[in-house]
Amino acid sequence: VYPEDRTTVRGLIHGEGFAGRTVEVELFAREPDAPKDSGDRIGREQITFLTDAEVLPIEFDFEPAEVGRLVLDLRVAAPTDDQYAGDNRREAEIEVVEAQTRVLLISSGPTRDYRFLRNQLRRDVHATVDVWLQSAPPGISQDADQILHEFPQDKDVLYDYDCIVAFDPDWSLLDAAQVDFLESWVAEEAGGLIVVAGPIHTSVWPQNPELNKIRALYPVEFQRRLTLLDDGLYGSSEPWPIDFSREGEQSEFLWLADSASESKSSWSDFKGVYGCYAVKGPKPGARVLGRYSDPDAGFSEERPVYIAEHFYGGGRVL
Repeated sequence: VYPEDRTTVRGLIHGEGFAGRTVEVELFAREPDAPKDSGDRIGREQITFLTDAEVLPIEFDFEPAEVGRLVLDLRVAAPTDDQYAGDNRREAEIEVVEAQTRVLLISSGPTRDYRFLRNQLRRDVHATVDVWLQSAPPGISQDADQILHEFPQDKDVLYDYDCIVAFDPDWSLLDAAQVDFLESWVAEEAGGLIVVAGPIHTSVWPQNPELNKIRALYPVEFQRRLTLLDDGLYGSSEPWPIDFSREGEQSEFLWLADSASESKSSWSDFKGVYGCYAVKGPKPGARVLGRYSDPDAGFSEERPVYIAEHFYGGGRVL
């Protein structure tokens, strides 16, 4: 976790034989070498068991102030008739670090989405952002920590990145070695890859057999030939909301508020998007988080995939 950055600590309390009873739960934090019963209390909550055998979640928010290691101590103030005191507390050690998340932004052109995310990351004190703007000539100026003129050719350089975000990239600009580096960065180094389809290159590179490994990274299946009924851009003159699946509603990184219900209410105020790039469908094991809700889009009963993710080896692709 990061200093002065709100962190949520979650615990599960398992009660047997306490139906209708309420217990108090406290969370403490202390330094590793401090006495076991010392520490600062982060919070105190009460939970009530409705049945004789029940597991209830509990959450506490805290903001660590300094870099270093901390022991989090979750304690249940059990009733006096509790028969075993050995399971009334649990500890976990965390490290508060002043680390930087290294992000590589790739975009085939200076789209509004690219510029928005670049500026947001530059304002984040915990992020370092490098950019590779594929359409830019040498000597361009970009608000970035480093400007790249090609995809990293050194594996060690690529492996320093924690996340890559690519807006309608032209993957054909990568040679075979670079494709292998990207695939192994995701699969073996647990890299996080976010890819955004676009109107220029997404319809072309999936047809290139030399980019099979890139296509395998995506959580969706592309059509291997282009016809009027295959992949393409479905658009509308009016916005259509994103139809979130249950998995999408529960994915915290898509929340616009502090809870799933509040986020759903916030998303309902969003008028929607004007189109998406339609694909064959999600891959087996992929999670569809949202679909494009225009009823006139696509030729199947299911609406086109708008947001999907899957795990690829040790990494994750959205």
